[in-house]
Amino acid sequence: MRPPRRDPRSAPLATLVLLLALWPGGGAADPASGLEPLDLPLGPRAAFTRDPDGTLTPEAVLARARRGELEPFAAPIRSFGPSEVPLWLHLPLQGDEVGGDLAVTWDRPLVDRLDLWIVRAGRVEHLRGGLLVPAGERTFRDFGAFHAAPLRLAPGERVELVLRAQTRRIFLAELGLRRAATVQPGDARLGAWLGVLAGIMAIVTLLAAWSWWTLRDRWSLRLVGVLTLFGGYIATETGLIRTLWEVPSTLAQAGPSVTALGCAILGLAYSRVFVASRERFPRLDRAAAALQAAGLLSLPVPFFAATAGAVLAAANVAGTFGLMMVLGVRALRTGERPARYFLASASIMSSVGAVYILALLGLVPATQLTLSGFHVALWVGGVVLLFSLLDRVNVERGQARTRLEAEVAERTASLRETVARLGESEERFRVAFQTSPEAIAIWRLEDGTNLAVNRGFSRVTGHDEAALLGRAEPPGGFWADPADRARLVEALRTAGRVDNLEHRLRRSDGQELTGLTSAQRVTLGGQEVVLSVTRDITDRKSAEAERDRLVEQLRESQKMEAIGRLAGGVAHDFNNLLTVMGTNVSLAELELPEGDRSLPFFQEIGEAATRAGHLTRQLLAFSRRQVLAPRPTDLLALVGGMRNMLQRLLGEDLELVIGAPGGCLPAMADAHQVEQVVVNLAVNARDALPGGGRVTISACEVEVPAHGPADRRPGRYVALAVEDDGIGMSEEVQARAFEPFFTTKRGRGTGLGLSTVYGIAAQHGGFAEVSSAPGCGTTFRIHFPVAHGAARPEAARPVEPLHLPRGDETVLLAEDEEAVRRSAAALLTRLGYRVLEAEDAQAALDLARGSAVDLLLTDVIMPRMNGRELADRFRALHPSAAVLFMSGYTDEVIDRAGVLEAGLRLLQKPFELGELAAAVRQALDQRPPQPAAPARLVGS
Repeated sequence: MRPPRRDPRSAPLATLVLLLALWPGGGAADPASGLEPLDLPLGPRAAFTRDPDGTLTPEAVLARARRGELEPFAAPIRSFGPSEVPLWLHLPLQGDEVGGDLAVTWDRPLVDRLDLWIVRAGRVEHLRGGLLVPAGERTFRDFGAFHAAPLRLAPGERVELVLRAQTRRIFLAELGLRRAATVQPGDARLGAWLGVLAGIMAIVTLLAAWSWWTLRDRWSLRLVGVLTLFGGYIATETGLIRTLWEVPSTLAQAGPSVTALGCAILGLAYSRVFVASRERFPRLDRAAAALQAAGLLSLPVPFFAATAGAVLAAANVAGTFGLMMVLGVRALRTGERPARYFLASASIMSSVGAVYILALLGLVPATQLTLSGFHVALWVGGVVLLFSLLDRVNVERGQARTRLEAEVAERTASLRETVARLGESEERFRVAFQTSPEAIAIWRLEDGTNLAVNRGFSRVTGHDEAALLGRAEPPGGFWADPADRARLVEALRTAGRVDNLEHRLRRSDGQELTGLTSAQRVTLGGQEVVLSVTRDITDRKSAEAERDRLVEQLRESQKMEAIGRLAGGVAHDFNNLLTVMGTNVSLAELELPEGDRSLPFFQEIGEAATRAGHLTRQLLAFSRRQVLAPRPTDLLALVGGMRNMLQRLLGEDLELVIGAPGGCLPAMADAHQVEQVVVNLAVNARDALPGGGRVTISACEVEVPAHGPADRRPGRYVALAVEDDGIGMSEEVQARAFEPFFTTKRGRGTGLGLSTVYGIAAQHGGFAEVSSAPGCGTTFRIHFPVAHGAARPEAARPVEPLHLPRGDETVLLAEDEEAVRRSAAALLTRLGYRVLEAEDAQAALDLARGSAVDLLLTDVIMPRMNGRELADRFRALHPSAAVLFMSGYTDEVIDRAGVLEAGLRLLQKPFELGELAAAVRQALDQRPPQPAAPARLVGS
């Protein structure tokens, strides 16, 4: 039923009755405070100073006060405007004037910090308070509307008070003295004043709310908002709200500014609708809308900058009052009676509000009248606005409300009947449907129209409910692939349900997700529909893909490590076998006469052994286990010496261009390994130029920065580049170019060429990279560390048997493999050397003790004693003899034996006759000089 209509003219009488009822109750003292007001404002007695730098101390202020250097405060209340500069006050008190238990009060609640120093008879007592001081540390008590600190004065006692105050918003200062007591009638004024304000606020707000509830018009609803926010402004600005509960300091400081801005915004909204400014005064309406927007943008400011927020609020409120005055004057010209009420209300608010804002900013004296009178004036203006509102209400609006109430009542009854039919089970379904985190939808199978969706569905798709209901798909589509939806519908029609259908779905922002959908045909409310549940598994799919990538990466790493271990494990035995084959073939070639029919067969065996040795070195190179002998090397000079061989390798249809040597710093590199790199890259370039072309080899210095790729150490490098203008590579082939056993030559390659290049570069402390594009050629760059020192030419390798270096010195050969020892001894004997054979290190030492030895040729790894230990003991017996090591093990094993140190010579197995002859001869030629024989005295 519609509530009975009330006569709006009864509002003034109700206001008066409520004020009379509240006045006696408001006159009671505040039992929580226990403070009785005294007629002793301390402002006129005090002197003050400002502290812009924040460097003053109580002692300094006290000294300046005693010298008379402070300014008189000279008013009960003063405003310093928007300021965060600390204020210092000095005040002497005499116990004859005010003795007993007192309280010094700061009657402006929104102060951040209060410090009071009580100086008496050489003692100083320090009291603290304010919003930013934790409650447990406050000695000032916070009574909401004021802060109070206890003070005890004996008769005749003289004290000096030094007070420091600081705030983050408009700075109002009011200092007073109260007598501490239990409950005294003198406190009635504060309660009465708050009672008056509360009574006016309650009456006007309730009348406006009643008007809106009865008539449902736009004006009264906005007036309710204005009055409610203004009540909040008074509660926060006077500190009344903090008498009920502890409010955070930021909220307490920002509260007055935020509520004042809210009052201004809603006041303009009310005024624009009341005078119909959009239709009547479009320019003024645009100005009011702009001021409202400025107020909305200013709302967050007080929470971060209280002073700036207070200034913005004052400016916005002043602009609001001005616009309301102009709107009232323009509306008055229409001759309508409500416009008179509006203009009267705007005039009251604007005139009193202007004085209030000026007093807040310190531009006119701040008094109880200018500050508190504003509150009363605004409530009076609100009452006038309420009368104007009630005057505009007419019978038609009452009839419209009657029709609306009848319609609402009918719909309510229908809804209650529907809810009763659904019963408890459907209510549980509704709760589960709405609160489920999964995306749930109910839709028709015939056309896919969505009948209901839950919040989870809106969250997953990014569309609100309005964009989803009543249509098969939201704007932009839901299914990324329509075929997935077709599969779902077909399965529902045939089987009636679908479980865990994985598909791609599209959000409102265009992002594609992976969903897992289960659906079933059900009957709800007598209608057959489809209930589908979709789960977003995008993160799970991404995690699975990342896991698979890491597993594959680990598998590749383990495969490479296994190949490397296999290569290192078989290298020693395989190299010994190849050494035996190579040395015996060399012996046969030396012994057989030229033209012998069996000589080509031995040469074929030698070439096969050489190729097997190269294959072993390739395996060790990409697994980074070969032995290196790096030294400063001019890379282009080394490549220049290979020109003829490279040209034969490339063929006459390819042009070879080699840069001039000496164009960059030398690289720290093993020349033999660099040659292998160049040969492998040249072969790769030749295969990329089936129709002819050019191969260019160059070198340059590069600098790798400290923040470069993680697999490249920063520093200076010499980059050896091999470039061709051939068919190029795709991105997929480039990504796998250095992978071992990967080849595009379809049966013609081992897949070890480029992986060997990569391994050699990495073992040198450098790196390899490739840049290419289909049809645009390929460039490989191999980076070697820059060497410090001049490049040294690579010693020529003896390859012609007729010119092998020979000698007649004594060589002690220590080798535990009998076949290797026997063939090496035969070669050395064939070269003219006297050979002493030892099967292990101990046998070698026994022979060394009994014979003169010029060179120790020893294997590195032998039972019971390695080659390095044998060499150390051998040098003690023959200090002038040379030492040459040989080994077929990998660099890890040799390094543990201590043979890879600088200055030690190593011959890597398998070796050829020329390599053995050159290494032995070089070691003998560079051995230490013989010690001089002692001089003998010749008798006379």
